Amino acid sequence: MAQNYEESPKLLKDMDESEMRKHIVMQLSLLQCVATPDTLGHLLVILQDDGNAQYCGTVDLKSVPSALRELADRIERQDTVTR
Repeated sequence: MAQNYEESPKLLKDMDESEMRKHIVMQLSLLQCVATPDTLGHLLVILQDDGNAQYCGTVDLKSVPSALRELADRIERQDTVTR
């Protein structure tokens, strides 16, 4: 399942859509492997050093904006837990 990188992986900004999809789906698969039974799904957000963000999820993406707003509100209030 996990890709074995003997060298540094190709940068996201250098990937075409097919390569990026494969890479992001691999990362989501790794999250699924360690998910607890009460996990509804995952939203993976990758923040790139060039300011772009890539995302993919195993949840209905229509539900994501409200979840991200709630998360942003908590972060702005500094209502966070350091883990």
